[in-house]
Amino acid sequence: MARAGWLASARRCGVFLPARFRGNVCISHPHVRACCRGLLPRRGLLGSRGSLSWRGSLGQCGSPGECGSPGWRNSPGWRGLATQLAMPGRLHSRTRLRSIGFLALLASLGAREPASAANAAPLTLEARIPLGDVSGRIDHLAFDPTRQRLYVAELGNNSIGIVDLETRKVIRTVPGFNEPQGIAYEPSTDTIYVASGGDGTTRIFRGADFTPLGALSLGTDADNVRIDREAHRVYVGYGDGALAVIDAATRTRIANIPLQGHPESFQLDPNGDRIFVNVPDAGHIAVVSRAKNQQVTTWPTGNLRANYPLALDPPGSRVIAVFRSPARLQTYDTRTGRAQNGIDVCSDSDDVFADSARHEIYVICGQGYVDVLDASGERLTSAGRFATSSGSRTGLFVPELDRLFVAIRASHDEPAAIWVLKPTARTASRAGDHPAQSSIH
Repeated sequence: MARAGWLASARRCGVFLPARFRGNVCISHPHVRACCRGLLPRRGLLGSRGSLSWRGSLGQCGSPGECGSPGWRNSPGWRGLATQLAMPGRLHSRTRLRSIGFLALLASLGAREPASAANAAPLTLEARIPLGDVSGRIDHLAFDPTRQRLYVAELGNNSIGIVDLETRKVIRTVPGFNEPQGIAYEPSTDTIYVASGGDGTTRIFRGADFTPLGALSLGTDADNVRIDREAHRVYVGYGDGALAVIDAATRTRIANIPLQGHPESFQLDPNGDRIFVNVPDAGHIAVVSRAKNQQVTTWPTGNLRANYPLALDPPGSRVIAVFRSPARLQTYDTRTGRAQNGIDVCSDSDDVFADSARHEIYVICGQGYVDVLDASGERLTSAGRFATSSGSRTGLFVPELDRLFVAIRASHDEPAAIWVLKPTARTASRAGDHPAQSSIH
């Protein structure tokens, strides 16, 4: 990074730094990574840059979402480093000065984090589940409650990861897909449906052992998959604008529902026959009748564009849509389509979930955050922001487990993984609340 660039970053952090700081340090926390890259002296803290593991010392906070907290500053790595800086003769005076400035920056970041709510999110990192040698973008996830398995559409790796949630380990990685995007578990037939954008197919597998059972060629860009458990129907968005309707018992396509553009996220109304569909190319949310297999109305989104994630909050009678341009969440009345409340959120979102028991909304963003919104009042407010990693924009909220799973894309400082996030106790369900509801992009 050029000197002017890192000085500008430092000033944005509100910290004065010695002009000779340079080098390259990679720390998981996005704010540290954004503001501190290039601020270590070339010789490092103990004579060479490799002599101290920054990830080991600073990563003892437990998770990037917790870095900068009091627990982080009290960690053994932090205390040990501060102690060595304070001991006469242990470090060259110039190196000590630079290092103290760097520690001051980190401490300042920790002190400033609550103001931006980046560490105040009511979520804690419970576990990291490594996905193995998986590269590229990760798309959507599905849950098999019978076997406690999580299925991961590893789009960039052309594979499906199968995770055992009881042991929290990957039990199998299945190759041979062409950009898998959507995935869903159909319980009545114990099958998994995988939609691939590269070849437009939807492939069907046995739940017990992932044995192939068949495939349907839908055309192009097979994307999101949804299950109607009562009607035993499978819906797949694909092409330039359609939903395919598949009979789960016969595994055949029985209808097509035309739309005015490629469908992104869509959700089935549990209290009626409607499907709410994000159609960003047309600038609206389409409302479809399952009984008629046709679109019945549209809700224009106006100046809000690029609506990709969508969720339902049945107890609140609202549709939740997230837009990328601008980065904003907007709710709509499910009965009338009238726009209700909106709030700015993190950018590049691809999944949103409603936790109705807690009256909270989780927005997963490629910017490197999960935004948590308080939906208990008349207006939406921020309940905090949890740091993940850049490009990690998909996940799955599973009410049965009361956990939010976030797919972490592999990068130079984070391996591909599933992060298991637990809602904290201070957001525990209120007595008499409705059961939690989840919706998947």
